[in-house]
Amino acid sequence: FVSHTEGTYDDDDTKTYDFRTKDTSMHVDDKSVFSQLIDEGKKNDEESEKGILGVKHKVEKVIEMPFFSDVAMRLWTFFLSFRNSQNAYDNYANTVELILYKLPFPTITEMINLKLPTFGVQYLSAVLPTSFHVDSIYTPLKDVSHNACKAVIHKAGYFAGKFEFRPTLQDCLVMHRSNDGTTVYVRAVEHTIETEEVVQKQETEGEVEESIWATGVQPAPIEDKISSVFNVITHKVCIKFLKSQQAYVGEVECRKDIGVSIQGKGHSKHFVVPLLDHFNAADKASKRHQDIRYKFDLEDERFATIDLGGGESLEPSKFPYAIVLPFRDDGNLFDYFLHHGSLTKNEIREMGIQIGKALHMIHQKGLVHGNVSLYSITLVTPTGDIDQIGPYWALADFAGACNQSTSLMAGIPSTGAPNYMTSTFPPELFVKLNPSEVKIYNAYWEKVKSEYVVNVDPHVVLPHVDQATGDSYVLRCHYEPDNKDMEKLPQLPYKLLPARESIDIWSFGRVLFTLCTAGHPMFATNIKTGHLLAYNEVAAFDQINARDFIYTQVKDPLAQDLLLLLLSDYEQRSSLTMDKILRHPFFYEQ
Repeated sequence: FVSHTEGTYDDDDTKTYDFRTKDTSMHVDDKSVFSQLIDEGKKNDEESEKGILGVKHKVEKVIEMPFFSDVAMRLWTFFLSFRNSQNAYDNYANTVELILYKLPFPTITEMINLKLPTFGVQYLSAVLPTSFHVDSIYTPLKDVSHNACKAVIHKAGYFAGKFEFRPTLQDCLVMHRSNDGTTVYVRAVEHTIETEEVVQKQETEGEVEESIWATGVQPAPIEDKISSVFNVITHKVCIKFLKSQQAYVGEVECRKDIGVSIQGKGHSKHFVVPLLDHFNAADKASKRHQDIRYKFDLEDERFATIDLGGGESLEPSKFPYAIVLPFRDDGNLFDYFLHHGSLTKNEIREMGIQIGKALHMIHQKGLVHGNVSLYSITLVTPTGDIDQIGPYWALADFAGACNQSTSLMAGIPSTGAPNYMTSTFPPELFVKLNPSEVKIYNAYWEKVKSEYVVNVDPHVVLPHVDQATGDSYVLRCHYEPDNKDMEKLPQLPYKLLPARESIDIWSFGRVLFTLCTAGHPMFATNIKTGHLLAYNEVAAFDQINARDFIYTQVKDPLAQDLLLLLLSDYEQRSSLTMDKILRHPFFYEQ
């Protein structure tokens, strides 16, 4: 076999397998059995000067692939094809997965396509239905494997064990790539396997009794046989590849805190987009099978560069984190707006109620979303957890989510790319600096660059100069290293603001304003980055500006009243809650 003893998927260093035969049972250590078989195989092959595979194959980064000895071939055939007529789900899939783990795909392909040996034909003829024809001339081992083992083999061919990328000349799989390159959304096809194992009874009790009455002899027992169903189901998903640990932790932990699914079928609870799966290749101590497989595939030559069509490609090794999201062709609210046009008043009201409920649940858990926008709201297909007839709007993108009791707003992680768009922030997060304060501010970010060797996104940290007055405006941002050690950094010329739900309330108001005005933005924004083009416009925004702006652009009286509440000054907004906002007449007008 393969002398590979590194890494298992279990916490235990040693695992015992039961290699069952017809008459006897033996137990062996999984770290010694294959080495013993290799030694025996080498000895036999030296004597016979031939091996089952015929040639030695060099396995890069692992070991050399030896010849299969007769014993090794019997074990390999046994692990793949074993059936238990008393328990249809008894199998050696975990053993097969351990054997194939870290083997190059060409080696795996050769191993599963080995010809079924004669002793395998004899064994399978006794346990499989007569309708399933096997022989040693045309049948490869993969075709007679137990369904659970087939599933392991099938997964070996896909990225992270289940994802396939199918680009065409006209169809690009990239849904969105952040301007700084730290985040990429990619459409993929997920393969899930549906199996069914059925024990077929060969004769009933009535048939046995009838035979005894007819012959007077107890018939020899006929062992039950097993039939099975193996289906591969495919469906589209969205994979969000991430470079930032902070963004990954926000996406996963925030959902866990509010009780939203982060793995599996995806329960769309509380109008929040669930995760179908998530991967962390940076955690060296992780025992999660998904993390181990993802990390291995990042180093696999097959996935060094993934063609995404339309001239786009992806190098997964640059993204140690990934999350999997449900996919819909409608995209996010921004895409929906572009393709379908303005929403009706009832559609705006319905979307507002659903996203408002999501924010209410998040705030109840002591969290702040921190990046509510047209891009972070998406349509979701019902799963049964929410009483909805059709698709509904749900909140996504929790990369910038933070805790109200411990977090400060506008932090920039070690990647240098913020997990938010400045266009979502309220006036209190922007400040005017005098020339001496600008020097202190610039010295802070120069220290960040030299001390932590990081290039911070200039769209966020460069002072915005008002062309009319010459005044400089900046975002109240700060650097957050992974180790949280900020003592090396000098003081900033402004006070940092704690995370508060009033920030999400402002962002929620901006989304409703855009929808109520058929797409009219409140402030000039870079569509590619989502960042503001002029900080001074937001910093100077007050209740007088709000009334003039809203009464001019919004025609519906109830919408005007609601927006004046949502886009009020910091003191008034701080007294609001999403529960109170959702009781506004705008959301219940018939």
